[in-house]
Amino acid sequence: MMLHSHNRIYITDPKHSALLNKFASIESAFKHNAPLLSRSEQSELFKHEIGQQTYFIKRYYKSRGVLSWLGYSRFKNEIRNQYWFNQNNIPSAKLVSSAEQKFFLKTIKSFLITEGLTSTKDLNEIANNAPAFFKDFKRTYLLINNTAQILRQLHAHQFCHNDLHWRNLLVDESSKTTDVYLIDCPSGHFLPWPLFHYKRIKDLANLDKQAPKFLSRTQRLRFFLTYRGSQRLARADKQMIAAVIRHKEHRKIRKQKSGFALLMYQIKFNLFHQ
Repeated sequence: MMLHSHNRIYITDPKHSALLNKFASIESAFKHNAPLLSRSEQSELFKHEIGQQTYFIKRYYKSRGVLSWLGYSRFKNEIRNQYWFNQNNIPSAKLVSSAEQKFFLKTIKSFLITEGLTSTKDLNEIANNAPAFFKDFKRTYLLINNTAQILRQLHAHQFCHNDLHWRNLLVDESSKTTDVYLIDCPSGHFLPWPLFHYKRIKDLANLDKQAPKFLSRTQRLRFFLTYRGSQRLARADKQMIAAVIRHKEHRKIRKQKSGFALLMYQIKFNLFHQ
């Protein structure tokens, strides 16, 4: 017989009572039908509205890897990270509720619910659909400063996001301060040295991937100086910038090689299956 245990963690707040009544169990969350906003190999995301409040529900329908049998999963990591962000006033969506269904230590199914952030768009969407945003000097300055401060705070605790692309940054265009929020962080970890150094460089490289298309070199330098808490570049700063550039170049080479390998496979497949 397969024995399952059910664990729930609720962030108690009277204003969420209607939502918690609707999603009071694993079964209710997985039976709920709604258009999906995104889907990956392990999870899917949809939104639910009650009155004026929007919530985002992320369902994990499986956990993968050997470590998942030892109690480690993307769900648990995301819950831990989200809770830590909220406790340490790092701008991010507020965690409302989470639950999991387990087989011994392994998470079988789980879900988490976060509050929706009004008037926000992810930075990648802004870059693709409203690039004029970056021509507004004041808003761009605030965006750079806020993002740099968030990353500085994360790295001060030796925490690395590990997937810090523009799609995982929400920007409130309506606010006078152009507020920035972190989202989707199941891969983030607290890391010891030297792993922290490598992952820190990766975070910076991921953020800078699209930056040359929309930001000037001066603006990118301003971001780095704010992140470092410096007025001018020191020797260590220059070494870090060089490491970020090398990381980006190596990633391009790896992608080119993987693309070439795929092309050769397709050619061989076509030759032998004619």
